[in-house]
Amino acid sequence: MALIKLNNQSLPSGSVLQVVQFSDPAIITTSKSSLASLTTADGYSDVMSKAIITEAANSKILVQMKTNAYDTANSTIRGATKIFRNSTEIDGDPYAFYGAPTTMVLFNTTILDSPNAVAGTTITYKLQAFQVAASGTMEVGYGDSGGGCSSQITLTEISI
Repeated sequence: MALIKLNNQSLPSGSVLQVVQFSDPAIITTSKSSLASLTTADGYSDVMSKAIITEAANSKILVQMKTNAYDTANSTIRGATKIFRNSTEIDGDPYAFYGAPTTMVLFNTTILDSPNAVAGTTITYKLQAFQVAASGTMEVGYGDSGGGCSSQITLTEISI
């Protein structure tokens, strides 16, 4: 998709150039699988990812991620996250999922990233999670026979 120009002028700084999204929707009364099932032995595992192809050079990418986690043994849950741009870690949180037994723990993050890429570059953003402590399996992007919760990655390219 080519950049839109008005009267042969470029869009002003801060303009939204494109929005792409990964979405694993919530489903009610229909069986849904979790995005990742983790135990303390698994280490960091991929949960979800989304790629964007830049429209302009040196634009910024607003990265928004949302998911949840639940411990199947109903114990206190503690999970960590890492966020990557391609193979580079750009953020992390050792307490991203932390909650009392029998609670669904929500994870939200927003990052304004400056990948310094040329136009036409494919950039993949990825969420990884790690179960630090819990007695059961940490289900990320939880789902079961009764449905599940929604998870998203939204990537917004912004001109500079």
